[in-house]
Amino acid sequence: MNEYVESARDASFRSQITAARAVALVAFCALLLLVAAIAFDSDAQPQNAVGQQSGRATYKVERRVLVDGIELSGTFTRGGGRRIDAKGFQLADGSPIVTRVFARPNQKIGSGRAIVQIGPEPIFVMRGEMPMYRDLTVGKSGDDVAQLQASLSDLGYPSSDSVGVFGTGTAGSVSHFYAERGFRPTTVKASEKSAKSHPVVKLGAFNYVKRLPLVVASIDTRVGAEAGGSLVTLASTSSGLSVALEGNANDIREGMKVAFEMDGAAYSGRVTKLQNLPKADAAGQSQAESSEVAAKPPSALIAVDRPIRLNAVGRNVQVTVVRSRSRGKVTVVPVSAVLTEASGANYVWAVRDRGPRTQVMVDVGLTANGFAEVTPKAGNALTPGARVEVGAK
Repeated sequence: MNEYVESARDASFRSQITAARAVALVAFCALLLLVAAIAFDSDAQPQNAVGQQSGRATYKVERRVLVDGIELSGTFTRGGGRRIDAKGFQLADGSPIVTRVFARPNQKIGSGRAIVQIGPEPIFVMRGEMPMYRDLTVGKSGDDVAQLQASLSDLGYPSSDSVGVFGTGTAGSVSHFYAERGFRPTTVKASEKSAKSHPVVKLGAFNYVKRLPLVVASIDTRVGAEAGGSLVTLASTSSGLSVALEGNANDIREGMKVAFEMDGAAYSGRVTKLQNLPKADAAGQSQAESSEVAAKPPSALIAVDRPIRLNAVGRNVQVTVVRSRSRGKVTVVPVSAVLTEASGANYVWAVRDRGPRTQVMVDVGLTANGFAEVTPKAGNALTPGARVEVGAK
């Protein structure tokens, strides 16, 4: 009987110890959860995001350039389009058929570069202004010959002939130019009785372009095609943006600065031209200038300050047309954090993890996109990283 009583007492004692341990474990877990919650509340507020401190909505004070701008979507383009053709070019035996295409998309083309071949004849791009209007060979003279001599001389093939006179010196320059590029020019006999021949620069063989280099914007022909139209379209090496204005047409002006980012790099530029803008009628209502204008939406052309990679052409990008911006980095808070006293003075509430909030008197500068530039008045302080109350009263 006594052994039974002792056994019961031991079982009861063990049961009490187990219960006590369970209670202690639950309390310990609750304590860990409480500590984690406190740590998360104080340290896990994301940067530049509205948070909660002491039951108040807060925002971290920033130091950055504040920009008042209009957000638009643009597409990279290239300006200065120039079509290269072989107008007037003829072969002695048959139709002018494209036999080779040397140019490649986005390739930079300088003076003296062959872009296609028609039959056995290469078609070159050369620096100059006057278009060819005839074949040039020994015995010809004029401004077009002078241009030929100047373009060859720029490439390292000077002539000993007088300026504007196609003599044997110019003939030698032409022959060397072709030979060093792996071609042979068309030739004509010097005379019926002579076995000697002179090179001929055929009409259409040299396409003169005022400003070089340019970039191949498109290949407009193919091997086997008849060379009757555009062969290659060249465009400026400088990039630009074409931006649809939509409802912002009246807010954009030529000369406005533009900022955008692409692949992590910052770019800037300016509005150079506005196109297809509506005009106001006598009643002040906006209307299209013509049916042609009405069919085209308003747009702006933007010149970019530094070169853009060739493969960016045709790519879309978000741009900001700058109406105004702060001079360097300034202290920035949400507009909803700025309050005004009856006297007209502005202030913000600075809050801390613990303790009462502090009134900071400020001067307000530029406001843009829901943010305001603030400068603490004398005797007040507001440092980046501090938190201000938003939506306070």
